[in-house]
Amino acid sequence: MKVTIKWMKELNASEDDLATFEECIPTGEADQLFVLNKCAELSTNHFCDKFG
Repeated sequence: MKVTIKWMKELNASEDDLATFEECIPTGEADQLFVLNKCAELSTNHFCDKFG
């Protein structure tokens, strides 16, 4: 499954979460596992809660 910035917006992600997503995933989309691993690296789960 791909996680996209569009999908994050549809889930009403906060502006901070969207900024973090765009910073970590500049292409605007990534596989769900990649995003979850990135959350673990950052020790945060704010935007990960939206789809995890």
